[in-house]
Amino acid sequence: MNDFTGKDISEGPFPGSGGGELADHLHYDGKAGELAGIGVTNALLTLVTLGVYRFWAKTRVRRYLWGHIDYQGDRLEYTGRAIELLIGFLIALLILAPLGAASIAIDTLFPVNPFIVGVKALVQLVVVVFLIHIAIYRARRYRLSRTQWRGIRIGQSGSSFKYALRAFGWMIVTALTAGLATPVYRTRMQAFRTNNTWFGDRRLEFDGRASDIFGKWFIAWILWLPTLGLINVWYRVSEFRYFTSRTRLGGLRFQSELSTFSVILLLLGYLVAVAACVGLVIGGMTLLAPGAIEALGTAMSEQAGTAGPVVGNETWPFVLLVAVLIVSVMLSVLQLVLLIHPMTRMVCMSLTVTGSEDFAAIAQSQQYAPARGEGLADALDVGAI
Repeated sequence: MNDFTGKDISEGPFPGSGGGELADHLHYDGKAGELAGIGVTNALLTLVTLGVYRFWAKTRVRRYLWGHIDYQGDRLEYTGRAIELLIGFLIALLILAPLGAASIAIDTLFPVNPFIVGVKALVQLVVVVFLIHIAIYRARRYRLSRTQWRGIRIGQSGSSFKYALRAFGWMIVTALTAGLATPVYRTRMQAFRTNNTWFGDRRLEFDGRASDIFGKWFIAWILWLPTLGLINVWYRVSEFRYFTSRTRLGGLRFQSELSTFSVILLLLGYLVAVAACVGLVIGGMTLLAPGAIEALGTAMSEQAGTAGPVVGNETWPFVLLVAVLIVSVMLSVLQLVLLIHPMTRMVCMSLTVTGSEDFAAIAQSQQYAPARGEGLADALDVGAI
């Protein structure tokens, strides 16, 4: 079993580790203040450029995070370029444009035919879900191909189409079993990703089995409603630790002691900060322009602005726009400083690498490195840092 403080007490000693083996750890020394400055600059420039700068913003954040992760005295390096992400995004829009045009044409030609509308909706759902999985796998390929350590590039093999096909099939099985097949689905997809991941010319291997984590998933499945879904955090952390323990690279094995309790505290703290941010901005709008609150459908008295300087109601569109911009900047910074930064630190601190590997004997990766970035993932809004 697994206690809720994070220490796994069921899986026993780390597989393959002997008493005399040395353990190495990953280190992350990024600073919240530095990331906050990057976050504010990125958010403002993204707003000023109407979103175009977001590719440079993502690249800047990746270079910072990668460059502050250390293993055996050497840091990771991110070599991706923002222009690659931008070009990939534009190409993805050209690919998706015919799908959007076809949808509009069907709505125009058959506006009231329920059968046609239903078939179109079903086809759209299948296509979008399929494309999302293709996008996720291709985006991972791009990120790995732009990540290196000691000059050795990480790579990913495997077909994104096969990945999407497997994911779609297991999603159907999971739905038909009311979610009980989730461990099988997630373990199979983890195996596909890991077994197609390379460090130089060495392939990572994953030998996890869904049966090993099904018991924990069943507990989470039973307690989902009583815990309002919070139990899923416990399961996902436990799953992460198990997947890590069943992964190896040559003579190296991995282990994680990521704490469920710490992750829950982190998520709660982030949500409280987001709520406080939105509350402060709404409070300021209430004092400055009551009409802005009314425009949002919030019931309030016209006298709400008497506690402070009241701006005429004719100015509420401007105040509302400013409030939205302030919230977007604050949320962007909060996500980076209070979620991504501490989570990166927690994951790195939790990881232990045991065993030995002759890194000097590892040749450069021969896996395909895409010339363009994760455009499809950006276009479908399923990209990641």
